[in-house]
Amino acid sequence: MTTWGLTPDGFVAKTLEEIEASMVQAQRDTIAADIDTSQFGLVGQLNGIMASEVAAVWELAEAVNDSQDPNKARGAAQDGLYSLTSAPREDAQPSVVLADVTLQPGVTIAPGEAIASVLGNPSARFTNAQPMVNATGAVATTSVRFEATEPGPTIANAGTLTVRDTLITGWDAVTNPEDADVGSAIESDAAYRARREDELFAQGGGTLDGIRGDLLQLETVMAVGMIENVSSITDAAGLPSKSFMAVVHSSPGALDEQAVGDSIWSNKPAGMLAHGAIPVDVTDSEGVHHVVRFSRATERAVYVALRLTTSPDYVGDDTVRAAIVASAETAGVVGYLDVGVDVYAGQFVSVAMALRGVLNAEARVSLTAADYATGVAAVPIAPTETGNLDTGRISIVPIP
Repeated sequence: MTTWGLTPDGFVAKTLEEIEASMVQAQRDTIAADIDTSQFGLVGQLNGIMASEVAAVWELAEAVNDSQDPNKARGAAQDGLYSLTSAPREDAQPSVVLADVTLQPGVTIAPGEAIASVLGNPSARFTNAQPMVNATGAVATTSVRFEATEPGPTIANAGTLTVRDTLITGWDAVTNPEDADVGSAIESDAAYRARREDELFAQGGGTLDGIRGDLLQLETVMAVGMIENVSSITDAAGLPSKSFMAVVHSSPGALDEQAVGDSIWSNKPAGMLAHGAIPVDVTDSEGVHHVVRFSRATERAVYVALRLTTSPDYVGDDTVRAAIVASAETAGVVGYLDVGVDVYAGQFVSVAMALRGVLNAEARVSLTAADYATGVAAVPIAPTETGNLDTGRISIVPIP
């Protein structure tokens, strides 16, 4: 006999068909064995109406039960459940980009005063997140971090952030040598679920997962790889004995090195050396200074060659390129390029196939050129590296 409701194996809801069958059986048992319950009879029609209402209550009960399951909760229910163990859902984040600004001698422009937009897309606006300063006696070009004026994914491909919306005296020109790091919409249910797991790992203290989990909670950290050597000799990769190395990836010019060092110190196990290329001075609870180290991930330029079959409502090559780059920089999605993880062409097939008008997709990846004929299914990424994509390194042609 089928059991419904809360069972040892979980919640089992009655289906609409089971509800109607139960009603019919009760009517035949209590009213008349030959009662007309066909869908065209009065009783049958009433059964259908009432069964639909009862089924809605069962569906509500199932949703309430799922709202208490960390792997099933969504939306507001997920927010409430995760608030017991994790940080709140992340808000939308703006796109960021390093822009080259040309300034007259002695010019200083405060953060937020300069606004530039993408050529051909005036709604894609960015403002300087750092002071723009030329302290020299001649015209000079300097690199400054810009942020989108609105949170969310704002696209600024290389060489397109060239329009000065605020014509400030002394500011002559602006451009972006590389694509903007695309911002994100409000954190999705899937991404929030993955981050919660990382945060729970962070409670593990001195474990590699614990150290990594805490580092991932830092605002300027995008991805982290962890390497350790528990032997008594230096390993083949040059890691000293009894040591570990955090390999950190961040947005251009954004990494807070002190915050990374403090996080590593507060979590590292006693007797284990925090190794790496970047030294950070930290102070313990007794006021004693120590040096901990970590390394930045080396960005490995990845080329993608796509072949597509499209329909008349195809979103366009530029949109496909932008979507692939955005996925590569967004944790928890299929195209994400993590530290120390090989890059697979299939990741970008999945991204392309999710876009309107893409009927079929094939892809190859390479470390040298966006050429389908010479590309391969996967390229290796070393433990201290991370793949890096740019719209200029993505080619798209029709499937022959």
